[in-house]
Formats: sequence, C-alpha cells, structure tokens
Amino acid sequence: MKLEVLLDKLKKHHVPPEWYSLDGGLKPDSSIIFENHGTWECFYLDERGDRSQFAYFPFRELAYDWLWARMEKLLDFYS
Repeated sequence: MKLEVLLDKLKKHHVPPEWYSLDGGLKPDSSIIFENHGTWECFYLDERGDRSQFAYFPFRELAYDWLWARMEKLLDFYS
C-alpha cells in the first residue's frame, strides 16, 4: 500500500500516533518501520526497549501493509 493510503486509513480509524512510527523513530510501545540499507525493517518496541515481532521487506509498500495489519488487530482488540 502507498504511504498516502496508509495515512488515510490511520486517520480514518483514529489510530493514535503513539501506536506506530513511520520515520524510524524509536517510540516505546509502538510498531516501528525503518529503512536499513535498502531493506524495510518492522518490529514492535516494548516499554523496556526490547524488540519483537520482526518482519523484513524489500519494498516500503509491503512494510506499510504489515503495519496496517497490526493496527487492525489492535483496533479490534480495543473496540
């Protein structure tokens, strides 16, 4: 999915910005996406700084798909 589509979905579904980081910034208790030497790395960063639920993608659009799938699960859980 394209970035514009992801941002639109996040806004439409009122996903708190604390739940994710798209620019590689490390925020605790959030899903992180960042580029590392041409590979898009995705993971969850917990409150202690531990990383889990790793996924690696060759294209940013696939990383955005991964993030949206995680956000949908969280939205289902909290609704």
